[in-house]
Amino acid sequence: MATGQIPGGLKKSSALLFGAQLVSNAGFFVAVLILARALPPPGRGTTAFVIVSAMVLARVCSLGVTEAIPVFAARRPSARATLLVTQLLFVTAAATTAALLVSQGLRLLDELPAGLTASDVTVLAVGTIVQAVVDAANAYLAGCGRFAQRARITMTIPWLYALLLAAVSFGVGLDATEAAALWVVSQIVRGALLTAAAARGQSLVGPDLGLIVESVSFGLRTWLGSLSAFLNARIDQLIIGLIANNAVLGFYAVAVNVAETLLYLPDAAAVVLLPSLATDTEETRTRRTLASFRVLALVTVSGIAAAAIVGAPLIPVIFGPSFAPSTVPFLLLLPGALGFVALRVFGSALIASSRPGRSSLGALIALVIEVALDLALIPVLGASGAALAASTAFIAGGAVAATVYRRHSRFAWSALLPGREDVDVLIAALVGLSRAARASLSARDRSHARPTHDHAGTQPVRSRARGLAKAAIVAAQVAGWQARGRPATRGLRILYYHRISAEHDELAVSPGSFRRQLALVAESDQRLIDLYAWAADPASSGDDGIALTFDDGYRDFLVGALPLLMERRWPAVVFVVTDAAAGRIRFPWYPSSHPALLSWDEMREIERHSRVRFEPHTLTHPVLSKVTEDEAWREISGSKAALEDALGREARLFCYPGGHFGRREAALVERAGFRAAVGCEYGVNRPPWVRFALRRTTVDRYDGARIFAARLRGAADVAPIGRRLRGGSPAR
Repeated sequence: MATGQIPGGLKKSSALLFGAQLVSNAGFFVAVLILARALPPPGRGTTAFVIVSAMVLARVCSLGVTEAIPVFAARRPSARATLLVTQLLFVTAAATTAALLVSQGLRLLDELPAGLTASDVTVLAVGTIVQAVVDAANAYLAGCGRFAQRARITMTIPWLYALLLAAVSFGVGLDATEAAALWVVSQIVRGALLTAAAARGQSLVGPDLGLIVESVSFGLRTWLGSLSAFLNARIDQLIIGLIANNAVLGFYAVAVNVAETLLYLPDAAAVVLLPSLATDTEETRTRRTLASFRVLALVTVSGIAAAAIVGAPLIPVIFGPSFAPSTVPFLLLLPGALGFVALRVFGSALIASSRPGRSSLGALIALVIEVALDLALIPVLGASGAALAASTAFIAGGAVAATVYRRHSRFAWSALLPGREDVDVLIAALVGLSRAARASLSARDRSHARPTHDHAGTQPVRSRARGLAKAAIVAAQVAGWQARGRPATRGLRILYYHRISAEHDELAVSPGSFRRQLALVAESDQRLIDLYAWAADPASSGDDGIALTFDDGYRDFLVGALPLLMERRWPAVVFVVTDAAAGRIRFPWYPSSHPALLSWDEMREIERHSRVRFEPHTLTHPVLSKVTEDEAWREISGSKAALEDALGREARLFCYPGGHFGRREAALVERAGFRAAVGCEYGVNRPPWVRFALRRTTVDRYDGARIFAARLRGAADVAPIGRRLRGGSPAR
């Protein structure tokens, strides 16, 4: 089950920008295809040189103001109107000055680079000014959290560019200068739309010189890093244009256009992360940064594999045989995407931590490495040398960024490695997007439909197919155990459930099945153990018996389980996530309809009238082994204090989220004053008791009466092979 480390707002906004970028990239892909078909490789190289030069100049002349905008806009809502006017005026003036200086300087050269003409230089100058306004308005909307407006404009403009190219190409014919000029036209439209969106609802005010000084002072410390990161993705094309020829640049530009699709999601996530992390506490910032990196790394590695298998063979087919030399550079660019993830995520986290200077180190080192390798490899290997230099630089820079952030936040290196819970977060996001898309398409139909109480939307990310496959493995284990005639395993067996509900949820055991299972427990020769009492004095309860536990604190326990337990006067322990019980967080593995949770008032009533006890399951359900020691301590001790305060009694038992724990976590639980702790490892417990690593036996929704009875006797004490290979827990 997914942890609560990536908040829904972050996932939703990143997904929104990523979705917009995909639509945008589709339009840009069409534009690139038109360019490749309309222009030979040298012409394609000239167009790329003009566009890239304009983008680089716009970023250089901002002096870090564009980097300061999202942070200031997020932290100073009352000053946003002044911020917008002041910084738009500054970047426009700075870009105009830079454009005039560069264009005049180029015209003084005896020979223009990359096959440029005087008209191309004019286009470059105008493009620089327009791009500076686009960057500033984009940054402002991000700082204000207005991602939907930004996404709509992002989706539209590349398609406008493609339409303009198609109209000119199929009408009067297209040359390199016209292709670059049409890009500038599309950017003028983009800048106007973004500026209008940013100004909406704002009262026009005069600029504030002091704000410019403050923005430049803050921005310059991060500007070097963000400029270096930007140049890492663009400077190789400039160097090719200067030291090679525009044909080589044409091949490389196509490779870059296709490969950089892998960078869109981490780039979108970093845009959302920066203003979001800027207002977080240090502990929360670290947790969210690491979780974001792990999920983005998973996506990127999957994308690299898919691109290598599918994308490379299609390049000469789609762009034409003349661009076949783009295939090898494309493949060499792919590994660098993982380094880019680290650069963007950890760079944003350092800026949000008010460490703008440190945020520059990774990107700066990457830039130095790339320039050095470009100068060494491009003359020998051409476009392939540029691609090799880019990937090497991104990987090295990403490693440096991660190291710098680790020195600041002191997390374990293992916290960077994705686990099954991160896969679940990723699948949850995809499921949520899929459902949102289906919901959007059927919105009109639903508006006329009857209200329904079907909660199929609460289906967690573990698929039905996966659950059935695991059930089949367990059934095979049980059959083998019975065929061998194994005796029942004695000891303290702790059963654990999540939900008792008829809903279509992989975590839910139906009320009918639960009733039959309690009957089988009653028919066995084993005693019911009160685990809460056992934690205080194991000797008083004996060495043999069954204890019942439930994780997460779902409200359907009140109807599906409590009456049956009270009828038999049986004890049970329910482990609750205290911040969820207080309504401060939601479980991210329910991306759509979230099942209700028990309130503190309901827990007090249940404890007053039954033998059920509620115990802590952390504050927010993180993977404790992947957070810092301070954060783990806060989750463990904080949940104990919260529960004791709410219920007015001692908390004795702790439950590790997902069963993920090690010696550090067990020691922290003992230090917090708990008497015992449970995980999710299969098996039975016997003296001498390992009190802070008690084993539990899961009960699945697919367990029939025969399987459940065999579980009680120890038939499934060995975890299914799939779980052993993953190294994770079957449930949370």
